[in-house]
Amino acid sequence: MPDAAKLQKELETAEKEYFKLREKMAAMRRKLPSQPVADVHFTSTSGKKVKLSQLFGKHDHLILVHHMGPQCPYCTLWADGYNGQGYFIEKKAAFAVAAPKAPKVLADAAKKRGWKFTFVSDEDGRFAKEMGFWSKPGDKWEGPWPGVSVFAKKGGKITRISKDNFGPGDPYCPAFHFFDLLPADKC
Repeated sequence: MPDAAKLQKELETAEKEYFKLREKMAAMRRKLPSQPVADVHFTSTSGKKVKLSQLFGKHDHLILVHHMGPQCPYCTLWADGYNGQGYFIEKKAAFAVAAPKAPKVLADAAKKRGWKFTFVSDEDGRFAKEMGFWSKPGDKWEGPWPGVSVFAKKGGKITRISKDNFGPGDPYCPAFHFFDLLPADKC
């Protein structure tokens, strides 16, 4: 059996390295060149057309989550957390979620789950594909992938300034980190 004190020290060192690596990754993302983006149309859960530029509201930045749809248990878990985080996020930037599903499907899911965030339909998945959140033909899983894009709006122009992928264990869902504290057979 390993020495508990030694194992605890190794864990503390690994945690420090993890946080330093996350800071390094954030700095690297900020250095990537921005990407011009067209002012595409989505459909709101009420059935109205809404432009990407309108999702910014009063902000000059927009955090847009690329959601696979309410049929995905992981995407639903992530989305359940947005209600609690939205208040704090929207002090700094606009926040919205887009999924390649019909507006009614999204409206029904939002009502059932109590989601309060802006939820829009990218029904044909075109925007998700353009942003790189769609599998390539021949991949094991064909279809949308979850992730997030951050956009800036300046002088009528929209650019994507950052992006990240979602997946089990990522930092965008606090529940994953609680699961990591459980015994391996519970994860």
